[in-house]
Amino acid sequence: MKYLKDKIVIAIIAILLIGLPVLIWQINQNQDVRQRASTSESIKVMIDPATAVMQVGAEREVNIVLDAGTKNIGSFEFEMDYTTAQLEILGFETKSGLNIINETSANGNKKYTLANIASTPVAGVNTLATLRIKANAVGTGTITLKNIKSTATGIYDILQIESGSVLIGTYTIQSSTSTPTTTSIPSTQNPVAVQTLAATEITATSARLSGLITTNQPSADINAQIGYTTNSALGCNNINSNYLKVVKKTTTSETVSYNRTGLAPGTTYYYCIRGTVNDSISPTIYGQVLSFTTLALPSNTPTVTTSPSPSSTVRISGMHANSLGAPFSDNVAVGIQITNLSTNQTQTTTAKPNWSFNDLPRANYRVTVSPVSGYTIKSSICNDCNFHPDYNNGTSVDIDFVNNPNYSFANVYFQYTQIPNPNAAFINVSVSLPGIATNIATAGQGTLYNNTDPIRKLRSVEILIGDSNGGNVTGQATGNSSPVTGNLSYDASTYTYKGNVDLQNLPNGIYQIYLRLDNTLYKRAAGFVTVTKGQTANVPLTALISGDIDKSGTSDNDMTLDDYTLFMACYREMAICTPEAKLRADLDDNGTIDTIDLNIMQRGFAIREGDSPFN
Repeated sequence: MKYLKDKIVIAIIAILLIGLPVLIWQINQNQDVRQRASTSESIKVMIDPATAVMQVGAEREVNIVLDAGTKNIGSFEFEMDYTTAQLEILGFETKSGLNIINETSANGNKKYTLANIASTPVAGVNTLATLRIKANAVGTGTITLKNIKSTATGIYDILQIESGSVLIGTYTIQSSTSTPTTTSIPSTQNPVAVQTLAATEITATSARLSGLITTNQPSADINAQIGYTTNSALGCNNINSNYLKVVKKTTTSETVSYNRTGLAPGTTYYYCIRGTVNDSISPTIYGQVLSFTTLALPSNTPTVTTSPSPSSTVRISGMHANSLGAPFSDNVAVGIQITNLSTNQTQTTTAKPNWSFNDLPRANYRVTVSPVSGYTIKSSICNDCNFHPDYNNGTSVDIDFVNNPNYSFANVYFQYTQIPNPNAAFINVSVSLPGIATNIATAGQGTLYNNTDPIRKLRSVEILIGDSNGGNVTGQATGNSSPVTGNLSYDASTYTYKGNVDLQNLPNGIYQIYLRLDNTLYKRAAGFVTVTKGQTANVPLTALISGDIDKSGTSDNDMTLDDYTLFMACYREMAICTPEAKLRADLDDNGTIDTIDLNIMQRGFAIREGDSPFN
C-alpha cells in the first residue's frame, strides 16, 4: 500500500514538473480575464473635505469616506502621502467597526491595514477613518490616498476603485498672527515635558482640548492625561483627569487631543495636560493651566426640550485587548459587569473582544471586568468617560451620565497581560515561511517575489513533542492526543513569526519539538530542547514547508493530490474552496492566489511528508 501511494505521489510530481509552464501561462491568462471581469465589483472612496483653508498652527479633522454599496467590507488597506512641509498628521481614528491591524510610517507616508473583526456589517456609506491634521507652514498642503486594496465578504478579488472617487485633499494654509509657546525640554531628572495647547473648535457645548508631550525616554510608554474644571483656584495637580492616552514607546513627541462634549454654554473652563513615564517611579510633570469660554446661546434661542432618545438612554461599549494592544483572542473566559449605582442592578456579558450594553437608563454606572485566570490588567482606559478609571487593580471604571445630560456614550478599553506561571515550562518558538520575505528559488532571504508584509500577522502554531528517542509524548503536556497550541506574531525586522508557548503539564526533560502552521507540514526543529519548569527554552529557528492546505483524512501532514485539487479550486474560486481554505491556499499571504503560490506548493511536493514523532 505504501509502495502504491509513493508511485501516485511521484506521478503527481512528474505531472507538475512537465505541465508547470503551460499551467502558469493558463493561470496568467485566466487572471487577466478575472481582472477585467471584476471591474463591476467596485467601491467609492472620498476625502472629506477635499479642500479647505487653514491658518498656521490650526488643527482640523479630515474624514476618509467609503461608499461600499451593498458589499460587506472585510478589509481595507491603503497608503497615504502628505506634504510634510505644510501638514502634520496628529492622529488617526478608525470608524464603522474596522480595527487597525497594521500601521507603518515613513517621512511623508503612512500605511494602514484595517479589518472588520466584529460581526457588524460594514456596508453602505460610512466614515472609514478620521485624520487629525495640523497646518505647520504657509503654502498648499496635500493628502493623497494610493495603493488601495479592499476586500468584501463573498468577493475574492480586490475591489476596484470607482472613477468618481476623490483621493486627493488640498488645503490652503495662510499665515497666523498667533505666536506659539516654546515647549520645555525633558531633562535627566524630569524625562517628560508637557505643554498645554490652546483650546480649539469651541462651541456652546464642546471644545477640543490638546497638549504636547515630549520625552527623552522613547523606550517606555508615557501616560498623558488632560483634565478640566470650572474652579479657577485649582492648580494642574488638583484638576481631575478626564482623558487618558498611552503614548506608545519609540515616540519622542506627540500631540494628545480629544473633543470634550457636554459642556455648559457661556461658561469658563480651566484645563491642563500632565504626563509621566509608565514605570511607577518617575514623577508626574504638570502643564500650565489655560482657560477657554464656551459660546453663549443667543437670547432668542428657544429652550431645547429633552427628547426621549438619546438623552433618556445611554450606551456603554468597549474592547478587550492583549498586551500588544490587539484584540484579545486567547481562549479564556472574560466577563464584563455593569452596575447601575442608583439601583444596584447589574448586567453581564462574556462577548469578546468587543462588547456593548445598549439602551441603558440614564444613571451613573460602574464597569467591572471579572478576574481572568492567568492574566492581569495591564491598563484600563475610558476615552470618553467623565471620571477617570479608579485603577482598583485596573478592574473598574466609574462613568457619570447624571451630571452630563448631553453625554450618552462611553467606550472602555481593558488591556490584559499574561501572568507567568512559576510552575509552567515555556518554549520560545520562531519559524520562517517560503514566500514570506524568502526567495523561493534559493530558500534564503532575497528580493525576488518576496512578500515582506503578510496579511496574517498573528498565526496559530501546533506543536508535537517527542522524547529523546523520538516517541510521541505530546499527551504528557495536553492530557490527550491533541497538539500543544499557541500564537506567533510576525516580526517585520527578521521576517519570522515568534512567540512563547506554554507546554502545560510537560515534565522536565529533554525533548524533540515538531512545529507546523495551518498550511504547512510538521517540521522537526534542529537538535534537542531541555525543558525546565519555571523557565523558557529557546527552539532554533525552523524553516517550515508550505502547501498542506487540505487537512482531511490521510492528507493531513502529507502532500497529496487532494492538496493540489483544493489549491486549483481556490484559484478558480469554485464552491469547494471555503474562505478558510482560501486563506490556507494563499501561501505567500499577500491576498492573491497566483503562480508564486503554485511554485511554493511545487516545492512542498518535493518534500511530500511532514516530520512527526512515532507512537
